Amino acid sequence: DHNIADPSLSDYTLNFCTYSKVKKVYIVLDKGAKLEAPAPYKITKPVVFYGSSITQGACASRPGCAYSAILSRKYDFDYLNLGFSGCARGEKEMAEYIAGLDMSVFVYDYDHNAPTAEYLKQTHEPFFKIIREKHPDIPIICMTRPNPNPIWEPEKRKEIIKQTVENAKARGDKNVYYVDVSGYLEKHDVLNESIVDAAHPNDLGFYFMSLAVEEILKNIL
Repeated sequence: DHNIADPSLSDYTLNFCTYSKVKKVYIVLDKGAKLEAPAPYKITKPVVFYGSSITQGACASRPGCAYSAILSRKYDFDYLNLGFSGCARGEKEMAEYIAGLDMSVFVYDYDHNAPTAEYLKQTHEPFFKIIREKHPDIPIICMTRPNPNPIWEPEKRKEIIKQTVENAKARGDKNVYYVDVSGYLEKHDVLNESIVDAAHPNDLGFYFMSLAVEEILKNIL
């Protein structure tokens, strides 16, 4: 609700449902109110996020609490959330689709849906290379999963993701970045209150994730 005593115009953001389809949207205005186009985003091209149900926003209390949404509001950019619950497997076809998008930054959050560390090793860097070939200059942020559960070989996975970044740098890539999200949570979430089900972050976890990515993103943007 907007304070009707304040006649100034305000920008509003609607965060649509994460897992439900939106068929109709109703916006009710006071008599005499104006409805105009919003102010343009400060970052003109969208940021693209690719990854798992965590990327999608699973277990956030509301869509606006996903880490991508938090960063979007804070830095005033539009974004495309390509988070697929259980189905982000680093497929070549998905990499080619993303490579065809016009974007300002690519946030590569692919770790959680790789069934094994070996599978991640086989798919992570080839996926990255497809994006980089089409976008030689955009920043690419490579992230680890937020949960360091030992059954998923977190240290092996971290080294695989880090290796993708180091190999790119060795080829002369100056715009690729590594973010250890699980390490960030371990350092800052001392009471272990940020994970819901041994896998997915809650609102606090997503907030911590946004801070981890922000350490890189704020300098890029």
